[in-house]
Amino acid sequence: MKKNLLLLLLMLPSLFAFGQGLEKVYVEEIPVPVEAGLAENSVTYRVFLDMAPDFGFVNVFGNENHVLTIKTTTEFYNDALGVAAGDLLNPALIEAFPNVIYDSWVSAGATASNRIGVPVTVDQGGYVEGEPVPVSLSPGLDLSMFGTATSAQPFMTQNGLWSGLVFGGVKYPVASPDNMVLIGQFTTNGVFSFELNIDLLNPETEKKTFVARDPLSEDNEVYIPSLAGVYGPGINAPQVAISAPADGSRFLPDQPISITAEASDDVGVDSVLFLIDQQLAGIDDSAPFILDYQSVKEGQLELVAVAFDTDGANAVSEPVYIIISAASSNAPPLVEIKLPGDGSVRPSGSDILIRANASDTDGIVDSVEFYINGSKEGVDQSGTETSGDALQYEYTWTGMEGPAEIRVVAWDNSGDESADTVNILVNSPPEVEFTAPAEGAIFTEGETVSLQMNATDSDGTIDKVELILADVLIASISDAPYTYDWVSTEGAATFVAKAWDNLQYNSTDTLHITVDEEVSVNDLYAGDHWIRVYPNPVGNFLHVDLAAEIPEKRIRMEMIDLTGRRHLELQLQSGIADGSRVLDLSDLPAGAYFLKASAGKEIRVIKILKH
Repeated sequence: MKKNLLLLLLMLPSLFAFGQGLEKVYVEEIPVPVEAGLAENSVTYRVFLDMAPDFGFVNVFGNENHVLTIKTTTEFYNDALGVAAGDLLNPALIEAFPNVIYDSWVSAGATASNRIGVPVTVDQGGYVEGEPVPVSLSPGLDLSMFGTATSAQPFMTQNGLWSGLVFGGVKYPVASPDNMVLIGQFTTNGVFSFELNIDLLNPETEKKTFVARDPLSEDNEVYIPSLAGVYGPGINAPQVAISAPADGSRFLPDQPISITAEASDDVGVDSVLFLIDQQLAGIDDSAPFILDYQSVKEGQLELVAVAFDTDGANAVSEPVYIIISAASSNAPPLVEIKLPGDGSVRPSGSDILIRANASDTDGIVDSVEFYINGSKEGVDQSGTETSGDALQYEYTWTGMEGPAEIRVVAWDNSGDESADTVNILVNSPPEVEFTAPAEGAIFTEGETVSLQMNATDSDGTIDKVELILADVLIASISDAPYTYDWVSTEGAATFVAKAWDNLQYNSTDTLHITVDEEVSVNDLYAGDHWIRVYPNPVGNFLHVDLAAEIPEKRIRMEMIDLTGRRHLELQLQSGIADGSRVLDLSDLPAGAYFLKASAGKEIRVIKILKH
C-alpha cells in the first residue's frame, strides 16, 4: 500500500531491528572452471553468517511461521561421492576426485572432516585446518536433495533445522575482526535463492532469533534483509540511496520529516523499506519512495533504505544521520562569506578561494562546511585568527561552468548552526582561431591577404573580435563572419585575434605569415639568362620558357625546398617554340622553393615563391 507507515512498530523496540547480532548474510560466488565438466556456467555459492563479535551460531530453522527455503531454477550439483553435510566429507576424496569440492551440502562451519570454512579473501583454498563442529539434524529433516545425485528438488521445511551443538555457539575459527560461520555450499548453473531463519547466542548465551520476513514481536524476532537472497545469471542487485533529508540535517521533536529514497533496478523495484535506528518505520511499494515521519525522541537518528527488486534481490543504502533537538537558549554562531563576492564572475577551471569569517558569542565554532550547489565539498575545523573576534575559514574549489550557489555553514559546540550564501557565475572564456590563411603562408608585397577568424562561446555570446598586428589594433569586428582584408607589406607579420564574450572574458589565437619583396618578371629575362619563368610568386601553375640558342638541347629541371628535399624532376628541350612548359605545382604546400635548371655545365637557380 502506498506510503504504508508502520509507526506503531516503533513501540516494539526489538521488532524489525536491523542487525543486533547478525550483521548480514555474506555470499561468495566462485565460478566452476570449464575443465571440471559440470553444467555450463555453474557457480558455487558459499553462504556465511557475518555475526557481531562474541555471538555464536546455533541453527538454521523453519517453523510454522517462517519457511526455510533453498532452491535453484535448474539443478544442484551433488557429486556421486558427495555428502549432505560438510563435516562428513573425507578430505582424501578431494585429492583423489577433485569434483567433490563442488558438492552441495549444509554446514555448521565445516568444509570437510578436518577443515573449517573461511572466506577465500582470508585463505585462497577457503578453509583452515581444524576440528569442525558436526551438523546435527532435527528428527525427520530430509536432506536427500543434497545427497549423491544431481537434484532439481528445492529444500523447504516449516518443521526442521540443522545446527552446530557447541557451548556458546559456533564462532569464527581464527582471530579476526569478522565473526563469520559457513552454513552451506551450493553449486548450480541456475538462479540460486534462499530464505533463512537463524538462531544465535549472544555473549550472555541468550538466544536471539533473526528471520527473513514477518518477524513476530512476541518472540522478539529480528528482521535481517539479507536473510533472503537471489543470485545467478542476469540477477543484479538494485541501487538505492537516501536523497532527503541531507546528512546532518536538524529537526525539532514532532516536526514532520519527509524521508525520500532513490531506487532503480534493471528489472524493476518492487518496494523500499525505511529503517530508523535499525527499526522498520515504513514500506513504500511505488516511486517516489517516501516515508513521512515524526520523531518522538531527541538525539541522532540513523536512516537506512532497503530496496527489493522484482526478482527478490535487495540492497541496503548508506546510512544518513539526522539530529532531533529542541530549541535552546544557545546563541547560534555567526558566519559571513568574504570571498568571492555575491554576483561575481570567475573563469571556468580556475581555483576559486572561498573565505568566510565565523564566530560564536557564547561558545566556540566547531567546524565550517562549504557547499556548492547543495553538495558538501569541504570542511575546515581549524580556522586562522583575524584582526577581530572571528576566525577565518577557507576552502579552494575548482570552478565548474555555470551558475554556482556557495553556501557556508558554521556549527558551534552546542550543535547549532548558521549559514551564509552567495551566488556567482563560473564563465567559460570564448574560443577563437584563424581559419585562413594557413600558418606560415608566404605572400608578395602589395598583395591583399584575407584574414578569416572563427569565434564561439559555449555559455554566452561573442561581443567582438579584435585583430592586432605588432601590438597595434588594426580592426574590431562585432558581427560574424569575422574577416579583414589586409594589404601586405614586406617582412614577417604576426597577427593576434582576440575574442571577447558578453562578460568581457577573452581568449586569443596567433598567426604568422611572411611577405616577400615583389619580384619583377622582366628581371628574370635580363642578362644572359636562357630560362624564363612566370608568374613569380606563383599559384598552382608555373610557366617555363627556354631560349633556342642554348647549345645543350636537353635541360634537366629540379624543384627543391629550403630543406634540400627534391619535389619535382623533369627533362625539357630548349627553344622558345618547343621549350615552353607549364609546371603543375598544385600539390606543393605554400612556401619558398628553388628551381634548379642544368644545361650541360650551365646551371641556373631561381627562387620561386608559392602561395
